[in-house]
Order: sequence, then C-alpha cells, then structure tokens
Amino acid sequence: MDLPEQCHHGCRKAQAVALQNWCMGRLSKLTLQGRENDARALTQEHLEILIKVDISKIMWMQIKKFN
Repeated sequence: MDLPEQCHHGCRKAQAVALQNWCMGRLSKLTLQGRENDARALTQEHLEILIKVDISKIMWMQIKKFN
C-alpha cells in the first residue's frame, strides 16, 4: 500500500534530520577521540547533509521483498 505524498515527505524529512544528527554526533565523538582525519573524511563524505537538509536532493530507495 502506498502512503500519501505528505506522509512520505514528513517521514523523509525526519529520516534526513536523523541522519544529520547522527553525522554531527559522530563528528563530535571522532574529534574528542583525536581522530581528526576520520572526522574530516566524514565531513567531506556528508557535507551536503551537514549544511542543510534538502529531501529533494537525497536519493530515496524503496526496497521490496520478493518470495
């Protein structure tokens, strides 16, 4: 069953914000551990999501299981 578009929008926004929060938390931990190179690599990999959450620029996938 497909969800209404506004539900997709809200769920996607929440997922994108959760990813942003995870990245920021991980960056903090890496920096506190003295792992600046790892923190820099994470920043470069996820720079767009760290700057601004824009769900229209994220590739979303729907995974369906087949029997």
